[in-house]
Amino acid sequence: MKNGWKVAIGSAGISLALMAGPITISASDSNENVHVNLNGIEVNSNANQIIDDIVFTDVKAYTTLLSESYQWDPDQKTVTVRGKNIEAVVKDDVVLASVQELANATGAEKVIWDEDNLTTNVLDLPEGAVQITPSVPGMGEHWANPNNMPVGPIYGVNNGKLIFIEQMLKQEDFASGKSFENIPGMQGLPSLSVDHTDIEFQPNGHEGLEDAHYDLHNYFVSHEEHQNIGKQFLQMEEIKQELKKYNTVRSAEAAGYVKLTDFVPQMGYHYMNPNAVGTDMPNTLLYAPVNGRLTLVAAEWGTPDPEAKSPIDDTSFGLVHKASAHYTDGTELEIADPNDAPRTNPETGASFEEWHPALYGMHLWFIDNPDGPFADMNSALESTMLTYDDFKANQNWSDDMLWAIQQGLIKGYVNQKNPNTGQTGNWLNPNENLTEAQMLSVLFSYTNPAELLTTEADDFWASVPYQLATKYEVQNTGTASAPVTRGDFAQALATLHFGKQVSLDKAVSFMYQSDLSNGYADDDGNYPKTFASFGVDNTLKRNQIATFLKRYDDFVKNAQK
Repeated sequence: MKNGWKVAIGSAGISLALMAGPITISASDSNENVHVNLNGIEVNSNANQIIDDIVFTDVKAYTTLLSESYQWDPDQKTVTVRGKNIEAVVKDDVVLASVQELANATGAEKVIWDEDNLTTNVLDLPEGAVQITPSVPGMGEHWANPNNMPVGPIYGVNNGKLIFIEQMLKQEDFASGKSFENIPGMQGLPSLSVDHTDIEFQPNGHEGLEDAHYDLHNYFVSHEEHQNIGKQFLQMEEIKQELKKYNTVRSAEAAGYVKLTDFVPQMGYHYMNPNAVGTDMPNTLLYAPVNGRLTLVAAEWGTPDPEAKSPIDDTSFGLVHKASAHYTDGTELEIADPNDAPRTNPETGASFEEWHPALYGMHLWFIDNPDGPFADMNSALESTMLTYDDFKANQNWSDDMLWAIQQGLIKGYVNQKNPNTGQTGNWLNPNENLTEAQMLSVLFSYTNPAELLTTEADDFWASVPYQLATKYEVQNTGTASAPVTRGDFAQALATLHFGKQVSLDKAVSFMYQSDLSNGYADDDGNYPKTFASFGVDNTLKRNQIATFLKRYDDFVKNAQK
C-alpha cells in the first residue's frame, strides 16, 4: 500500500486529493510535459510522469538536488530515503517514486499541484521552519524557525515556490557597528540564485519586530513576479468592498438592480442592473439566505461581448447565460431572438419583462466556496438554507414575513431558545412585540438601506437608526427598549413618505388610502376604517411590520407604473 497525491483529470482540469492504493502501470499513463520543482528548481528528468493519477518523479534526480542518498531494492521494488521505504516503479530504466512520498520522507513542508502548468511544486525548508504569516501581497507566505527570530532567516513562499530569504536587522545594531556573521540560509537545501535584493527601512517596526529596523529581502524571482503575488486577492477585495453597499436586496433595488430569477439552487436569487453591463464591476448580484437573512453571497459579470476581458488577473470570461426572455414571476425561456419572445410565458402565464442576449462573464463568491471563488455554483449554499420551526404557510402574514426576510428587513432567530416554549431551534417569533430601536432599524433598512450601512456608528447597536430618525424628523422617544404602537409606525412611515412630519390622524388616513391596512373589524365583521378601528395604541408586532412594508412596497411600485 502507498500514499500519494492523486491527480483527478477531467473536464474541470486537475486537482489534488490524498489517496491510498497499489501502483499499477496502465495504458492511460501520461508523461506529457509533467514537471516537478523543488524550492523552485526543476527536477531535471524526462521521466517525470503521472501514473495511475499520481505524480511520479525520477528518484535519482530528486535526491541529487537534496544531496541525499537512496537505496534501491529491485526485488521489493522499493527505494529507501532517510530510512523510509517507498514503493517504486521502473520505467525506461529509470526508478520512479511518488513525489508526495519522497517529500514526506525528507520532511518537506508543502506539495502543491499547478494544474495549468502540469507542475508539482515541493517546498523543502531547513528543519524547524514553520509558517508564521498568511500570504502577504507582493511577498507571499512567511516561514521561519522561531528560534532564529527576529534576525531570521525568514523564507518567502508562494504556491509552494521559494520566493525570497529575509533578514531583519535593528537600526540600533547598525548604528552601534554590530556585525552579523554566518546568518543561516538554506543550509544545503536547493534554491535558485538571487535575482535582486530589496532593503526596506521600517521606522516603526511591524509585527515580528516592533523596533525600528531594516528588512533585507533577497529575491529569487524578478521584481515584477513578486509584485504580482496576491494581486488577484487585492483585486477581489477591492470589488467586494465596492459592492458592500448592496449587502441587502433593498439597497440593490434602490440602485437600479431588478430581480432576474427566483432562487437558483447553489446560486441564489439573481438581481441585475441593466445599466451596468461592462467588465469593470459585476452587473449581477446573487443573494441567498445566510443565518436567516438574505445576504449578498456573490456577484457575476455579464456582457454580450465574447471577447471581453476579466478585470481580475489570471481569470477569463466564459458563457454564463444563454440569450433568454425573463418574466415577472422570475421564470425565463431560452430565446435567441427577442422578436420570438412570447408576451406571456406559456408555462406560467407570467408577463414578459425583459430579454437579454447571450452573456459572457464569471462569478466572484463573497462566501467560502469549496470549488473556488470563481466557480459557477456553490454547494456550500445548501448549508445556509434555513427552515423556521414556527413558520406556518397558511397564515395571513406568511408570505409577507418571508418577503421581509428575503429583503433583509427582518432576521430570524437562529439556534436560539424560544422564550415561550423553551425549545432551541430557528424561530420567526411573528407575534413578538417590537421595540422602538427595532422598528427604526427595520424601517430604515427599507427606506434608506445604503445610508444605514454607510453612516458611522458608535458603540450602541441602534445608533445609526436613531441618527437617521433625527435627520429625517421621524418621531421617537429616544428610548431603544420602549415598546412601539401601530400608531407610532404609521406616523413614522407617513413622515418618511411625505418628507415632513405628519399628524397621527393624517398618518392613519394614509395607511387606509394607500391600502396598507384595513384596521380591525367591528363586531359585525366589517372594517369601518376609522381612526379608532386602526388600533393606534396597540403594540406593533413583527408580522404586522412585515405586512405593512410589503403592502407599502407594492403601493410604491404600482404608483411608479
